[in-house]
Amino acid sequence: MTEKALTNLLMSERFENDIVVSTLAKSGMKKSDKNTYKSLLALPAIKNDLGAKLEICEKLASENTYPELCVDIITEILDEEPDIGHDKELGDKICRIIDCIVRCDMDKDSRIKLRDCLEQLYAVGEYTFTKAIVCLYKTEDSDISSRQHLP
Repeated sequence: MTEKALTNLLMSERFENDIVVSTLAKSGMKKSDKNTYKSLLALPAIKNDLGAKLEICEKLASENTYPELCVDIITEILDEEPDIGHDKELGDKICRIIDCIVRCDMDKDSRIKLRDCLEQLYAVGEYTFTKAIVCLYKTEDSDISSRQHLP
């Protein structure tokens, strides 16, 4: 589906059918611009469907496309449902997405936003994302010596 066709479809239709929404979320939308993804994520059926949001985010993260948008999606999900990692399938998907995002080139504000969100989870006992937090710190400042700053 081309970007123009998808944009026209998004503008002309209201999606009530979950099959249509999930098909759009999983469709190959390579080289679509950021606004197309934002429009897709703003659809009520996708906005309320955690699985569809994660599908879109996983696709973007695996393709190293718009990591800032992925950070916005993931932090929103984790802020709304901090215990989502207890669901094995969703937790694994979120871990894969975060691992991809951490390795992406993104602006400093997005890195800080993601790190702060993960640190809040760490503070309440969710240690799943410890490796991602360390990786985010390492990309911030390469002059940090763990032996020197350990205490």
